[in-house]
Amino acid sequence: MNRGADFVKPLVPSLRARTRSLTRHREQHNQAELARVVHGAGQHRDWKEEQKMKILVLNGSHRKSGTVASLLKSVTESLSAEHEIEWIHVCKLNMKYCTTCMACREKETCILPKDDAHTVGKKIQDADALVIGTPTHWGNMCSPLKLLFDRNVPVFMGESSKGIPVPRQKGKRAVIVTACTTPWPFNFILPESRGAIRAVKEVLHYGGYKTVGTITKPGTKKSKEISSSMMAKAKRIGEKLIQR
Repeated sequence: MNRGADFVKPLVPSLRARTRSLTRHREQHNQAELARVVHGAGQHRDWKEEQKMKILVLNGSHRKSGTVASLLKSVTESLSAEHEIEWIHVCKLNMKYCTTCMACREKETCILPKDDAHTVGKKIQDADALVIGTPTHWGNMCSPLKLLFDRNVPVFMGESSKGIPVPRQKGKRAVIVTACTTPWPFNFILPESRGAIRAVKEVLHYGGYKTVGTITKPGTKKSKEISSSMMAKAKRIGEKLIQR
């Protein structure tokens, strides 16, 4: 017994050291695992936050409760619970006219004194998607909306050294809404509302946007009532804005 105890006794310090080492290693492992889990949870929250989109609504109609505004609401109302929706009533903006000085091509911003065109231009840059509504004026978009776009050319596009347009909002999505007094199918044949959509698409195209859908309400002179099927279409198109 004494010989056995004498044999074990020298080993006790090394066994104790080994036990302490294993304990430290286990604690370090547990801390690392906890940090990984916490970091993963943080990543999950960030991912959720990244899924929240900024959607900017540009209402070109003077009528806040008119046909165009009603269709814009149908596009966005089901998205407001999970995404950030901001409305801009373009007709209320204080904007000076574009002077065609072309200085914005070099300066990459409009050089006119700061006004609402600059403010909304920054909002367009920051937005993940656009929902654009305009009444049909002479087969085109309304003049306030056109002025907003004229003043923000460098927001939508730049130019290469050879003068080739370069989209600056590439990959973003957009929806176009318009209304027209001309009844179907003449609004499309002449073209009236088709011309307004084409004009807005021109701006979006050079900006690099993907137009995921368009909605047109023709014949508003005779009837301003929007059918349930058109409202449903607006909602479906709105959902395309947020599809991954």
